Amino acid sequence: MEQFLDIADAELEQNVYDVNPTRLESLLELSLRTSISNIDPYKDELRVELLPFDLVSMLFKVITIETKLEEVYKKEKEDLRGLTGIEAFSFDYCVEWPVSLILSRKVLTNYQLLFRHLFYAKHVERRLSSGIMEYKRGVLRLPFHALRHRMLHFVQNLQYYMMLEVIEPSWQELSSKMQQVTNVDDVLKLHNEFLSSCLKDCMLTDPELLDVGHKMLVQCVRFSNFLQVISSACVMFRGGYRISVREGCNK
Repeated sequence: MEQFLDIADAELEQNVYDVNPTRLESLLELSLRTSISNIDPYKDELRVELLPFDLVSMLFKVITIETKLEEVYKKEKEDLRGLTGIEAFSFDYCVEWPVSLILSRKVLTNYQLLFRHLFYAKHVERRLSSGIMEYKRGVLRLPFHALRHRMLHFVQNLQYYMMLEVIEPSWQELSSKMQQVTNVDDVLKLHNEFLSSCLKDCMLTDPELLDVGHKMLVQCVRFSNFLQVISSACVMFRGGYRISVREGCNK
């Protein structure tokens, strides 16, 4: 994932209208074939998908299925003007029979929810981490760096919790139980329990809780963007020499 983000970051930073899906497919294929994933026989089944809504909106659409609010959400038109490629990005997977008995469309949608949550958290971590060099070059003052560090600490701990305290133990438990299954119904039951557990513990079944968490991640991105603007403004040219705002403020 890190390798894909390294080469696709510029494309995904654009508005979703300006993102080229074909280019993303090519970048995904390149990252898969130049990583350890190249030995995966099913890597070619992975597809790029740009969804017309962010993670929170997607969750609301999923949980309102077969409820009174379903028609309301169907009638609402999505405003894509402020949606970036990062926020709209997801993976899809081409599943053939008989695997489709397990990986149904509903199951894949739940996996997309989980992936988009992890993907956006990784994106936020990368954005905040990029500000370290600005501090080392003396462009940013200590208060900015301290707040950025606290945000980075929060995002990294959030990822650690989801990956190593929720998904990994649940996967190990599923793998262990799968050794005793005798029919497809058992596989379906165990897999659904695994997925439900991951969604619940990753805060993807409570819209209000997810909304709060997502807003915190969005604020981290906004702060990172602010730091970029500040660091750009901090560098001025006078007589062909580059000086920082810190130097300018001391004069």
